[in-house]
Amino acid sequence: MEKYLVDFRKIERFADGRVRMSPIHTSKSYNDEMMDRFKSDLKSFGYKCVGRSKDEHGNRYTTYELKALWVSSKDCEVISRITITTLK
Repeated sequence: MEKYLVDFRKIERFADGRVRMSPIHTSKSYNDEMMDRFKSDLKSFGYKCVGRSKDEHGNRYTTYELKALWVSSKDCEVISRITITTLK
C-alpha cells in the first residue's frame, strides 16, 4: 500500500502578465482504492492530466488542471490545479 499526498491550488493569470498561485489544501491518504476513485472522479468533473514527473527521491507526481470558467473573466483566468504525489 502506497502513501499519497494530494495538493489543491488555485492559479490566477492576469491580463497584465502577473500570476498568483494560492495553496488551498493538502491532505494525506493511505488508501489505494480511495485514490483510484478520486482520479476517476477528477476525470468525470473535467480535469485534464497535464503532466507526470519523478523527483530525485523516487516520488511520482501527477498534475491535473481545470480552467474555472464560472469565475474566469477576460482580465483574469482562474485555474484549479491538483497534484497527486505518490510517496516512495
